[in-house]
Amino acid sequence: MQQTLLFRYWLKHWRAFRLRASGITLGDHVKIGQCVNLHRTFNRQGRGEIAIGAGCMLEDGVVFDTYGGSIRLDANVIIGPHVVIYGHGGVTIGEHALIAMHCRILS
Repeated sequence: MQQTLLFRYWLKHWRAFRLRASGITLGDHVKIGQCVNLHRTFNRQGRGEIAIGAGCMLEDGVVFDTYGGSIRLDANVIIGPHVVIYGHGGVTIGEHALIAMHCRILS
């Protein structure tokens, strides 16, 4: 039991380290589920930007792809399972928002 908790703790911090190393901005106490794909892809203007505010939660299977635009989540946003957000023209989701499961958001 102790080893399982230690592994989960390590995995959580490893995911956060990898995301920050790829240029994604993460606030404090962000919870990220399994199989979450956050992509900062390019377009003619340059590489996209992803910023996730403090206290946000991304459930399993969430996909963010900037396509050169930006995706910003303010504090305490909950993104349900298997939500897809494409940030071509920029997407900003305000504080305390809840996005239901299987939604698609395109800008």
